This record gives sequence, structure tokens and C-alpha cells, in this order.
Amino acid sequence: MKIKLNQLLIKKLTPLIWKIFPARKAQAISRFSMIEKDSAVQLLECMKFVGDNKIKADLFQHVLEEFHHADLFEELAKNYSDKHLNLSINSRENIINENSTHEDFLKFYAYVHVGESDVNEDFEVYANAIDDTSIRRTFLKVAADENRHEVGTDQILFELCNNDKIKTNRLILISRLKRSYKMYTIAMKNIGQIVFNFYMSIIYFCGGLFMVRSSRKQFLWTKSDHLDFLKNQIADLKREL
Repeated sequence: MKIKLNQLLIKKLTPLIWKIFPARKAQAISRFSMIEKDSAVQLLECMKFVGDNKIKADLFQHVLEEFHHADLFEELAKNYSDKHLNLSINSRENIINENSTHEDFLKFYAYVHVGESDVNEDFEVYANAIDDTSIRRTFLKVAADENRHEVGTDQILFELCNNDKIKTNRLILISRLKRSYKMYTIAMKNIGQIVFNFYMSIIYFCGGLFMVRSSRKQFLWTKSDHLDFLKNQIADLKREL
């Protein structure tokens, strides 16, 4: 089984980072809440491109579950934070807007399907990597829903493409290539940041040792100088007496 690079990073680095920097745990989980909220809003914007009432109902159910996932992650993040977390949606841009075509919508929805597949696998990796019952339970719950979304979005995309399997597969393949490249660049950026932080920590550590040694030498020299001064003063007093 091929192990994706980002899943390898999740499995190996996430437990370590969250252990060394506990505050990162709440921050990371809150970002999942933000992503789920944004996903729900983006899907909601797509409703106008769907004419079939059944597909529209399925899509709206998907939206509601994404908002529910956002709430689950938000509550979980609060449990691991000792300060208030700002979880409001920041400035964002709709992927599908008034200038988008039906073909744009199909490309976007194919990307949604690919994303659901990846996120489902990622959440399962998170659940197995983190030794925490509450976190594991939440990630497994969301992963189970995302698994259904993966199957559902595949079927809906097929129907939106007028049951054209070739067109459906082509859209999924293009989206898969785009997402793979995006995840690769993100992973490389994260690895680069980790390596940079590691070397900067070594530089600061060595610099700190040098400064401590220099300060210690200066302190010892000053102390010795004062002792010589006191000895000279005592000697002068003896001569005067």
C-alpha cells in the first residue's frame, strides 16, 4: 500500500509536535473547524447549479454535515485551549460565483470528491496517530461521514455528467493531479520550515552558549579586579596604621 507523504508526516510528526508544543494542538484542531465551515459554504454556493431535487437534497445534507463537523472540531479545540480561540470565518473568496459556468461547477465538484477521499484517509491517520480518546473519537466520527461523502459525491458527479463515465473519470483524474501537486508543495513547504526551525534552534543554542561563556568570563574578571582593589586598600590602611 502506497503511503502518501502528507499522511507519513501526520503519523510521525503530529504526535511529536503536539507533545512539545501543546498549544499547537488546539490551533490545529481549530483550523479543521475553519476548513469544514469553508467547505460547507462553498458547497452551499453550488446549489444554484443543481436542478434535480434529489441531488439538491443530497448536496444540502452534505452541507449540514460539514457544518456539524466544524462544530465538533470547534468544541474539541476549546477543550485543549487555555484561552479564547477566534474561530470565525476569515475573509474568503467563493470558488464558484456568479461568473462561473456549469462546467466550472463540475470541475469544482470533482475536486470536492477527490478532497473527500483524501480527507477521509487523513482523518483516519490522525485518529490512529494521536493517543487521546476524545481526539480519536472525533476524528473517527468525522472520517466515517467523509467516507459516505466520498461515495456520495462520486455518484452525484456521475449523475451531473449525465451518466457519462468517461467524462466523470476525466474530471476526477484532473482533480486528482491538481490536488496531488498542491499537497506535495504544501508538504515540501512544511518540511522546509521544520528543517529551517531545526537549524535556527541550533544556531540560537550555540550563540546562547557563547554569550553565557563570554558573560561568565567578564564576570570572573570583574570579580578578580575587585578583589585586587580591596587587597590594595587593606594594604594601604595597614601602612597608615
